[in-house]
Amino acid sequence: MRFSRIAIVAAGLFSQLAIGATTQFSNERRFMFDVDGNFIDAYGSKINYGKYYLYGNSWSIEGSEAYGIKSYSSVDLVNWRYEGFLYDPTTTNDCSGSGGCGRPHIIYNAKTKKYILWANNDGYVVATSDHPATGYKFLSSQPALDPVVAKLNPADFAVELINNEGYIVYSGLNFTITDGGSLWPQISQSLYLGHLTSDLVNTTTVAYDVKSEANDIVDNQAESPDLIFRNGLWYVFASNTCGYCSGTLAIVYRSSSIQGPWKRQILSGDSCNSQLEGILPLVDPKTKETTYVWHGTSVPGGPRTGFGGHIFQPLVFNKDGSVQDLNCSPEATFEVDFTPGEGTAASGLASQSTDKSPDLATYSAVCDSDQYILYQTWTAERTGLLESVSVNIAATTQTTALKVTVFNFSSVQDLLEPGYTFNTLGESSFLPSNLTWVFNNATVHVDAQVSAGERLGLQISGADFAPYCHLEYPLAANQKSEDLILFQQGIGQYSARGPKGSSPPIQVRERRGLKFWSVVN
Repeated sequence: MRFSRIAIVAAGLFSQLAIGATTQFSNERRFMFDVDGNFIDAYGSKINYGKYYLYGNSWSIEGSEAYGIKSYSSVDLVNWRYEGFLYDPTTTNDCSGSGGCGRPHIIYNAKTKKYILWANNDGYVVATSDHPATGYKFLSSQPALDPVVAKLNPADFAVELINNEGYIVYSGLNFTITDGGSLWPQISQSLYLGHLTSDLVNTTTVAYDVKSEANDIVDNQAESPDLIFRNGLWYVFASNTCGYCSGTLAIVYRSSSIQGPWKRQILSGDSCNSQLEGILPLVDPKTKETTYVWHGTSVPGGPRTGFGGHIFQPLVFNKDGSVQDLNCSPEATFEVDFTPGEGTAASGLASQSTDKSPDLATYSAVCDSDQYILYQTWTAERTGLLESVSVNIAATTQTTALKVTVFNFSSVQDLLEPGYTFNTLGESSFLPSNLTWVFNNATVHVDAQVSAGERLGLQISGADFAPYCHLEYPLAANQKSEDLILFQQGIGQYSARGPKGSSPPIQVRERRGLKFWSVVN
């Protein structure tokens, strides 16, 4: 079982409360998007270096398997710019094709001025670059491992720089356990911690067990680790075996030595519907204190891994070095002071748009184009040229095209009247080959003049045995429902409804909205 992950830091999950100083995490907002409106396609992540760089495995091309490693950058942990692949996945033999190079981690060698990428690929592979987000070239040989781990299947891992020394914490999978059950457990795996060589591209081949005195099923199903050093104690945070799932144990080990002994805590029974991807350190520029933030990846209701969401919350340490349980309340928010990255905040067409759904709404995946035609309406905020309208759509193996139509209309009452014809401003049809396996933009080019206050709409139709997927959010209490109304019409329903035969076949999706954005100049 080779887990392909990504590296990421927070994306659209944050709202900035003070200029470059405070960010807010939310347990509800888990999907992330870049400033051009596309889904952040990076699953299983870390952040570091100058700007904040988020990097991880892409699922947009293959859908069923990871393909390459994408990266994103941010200054403010709110606005994320897509930086491309760390390397060309079509030509790189070390990680070519699908499924390769999972759970990427990058550390920086100040002596050689090289960024060093480690990734999991039937063992580990290492690549170097002069830039944190592109141009990585793989070394000719794989790192040597501790003989005990090398006999297993090296899997989830993390590499970290602590006090100018490199460390690796990794799990070893054992598929040949004798006490496995028909249902569970299917595998056993344990954690190991050791040093990297001074050039940070190899290990010293000596590793120490990370397990508690209990040495029980929790210790022997630990994976997805990360490592920090705080106030004289070593901490290994991890989860239990959970391949691309929505929740597993959140565990932490602590010791005064990397050789142990280790004390273990369980911080959550399901990691707030996530699995650990890494610990994000954020430094308060005023106090210089570091807040360590738990970052987990989840699949919040989505039917596949490519719909992965993310959760971030600061860890709270007690005086004795123990860690308080995670707060999994859905309404919980957490404010953290941090040092902004270098440069100016990223911006793009989506982030600059005025007519759109909210940037920081709680989006969820909905796959029902086989059942409904959707109509999202809104009111134009300003007068100008409506150049395009985009909606986030994910595809799979449909055979029928998805049709997206932009229109204007006189009023909601007229729109629902039998025989009313709206005015089409633009339309496009999309086959799966025109879309991706994640929620990227499906864009309709319009180029029509609109006026402030004008009623506009977006129609999505494409019945197929395999439904297309879109994103929806709950309307906030202060949002005017007459401005943003999402209608649904059952496939094939074109006749009157109701006991008196006077109700239209179009119904409101109460207090729901569709994720979209437009360009008006």
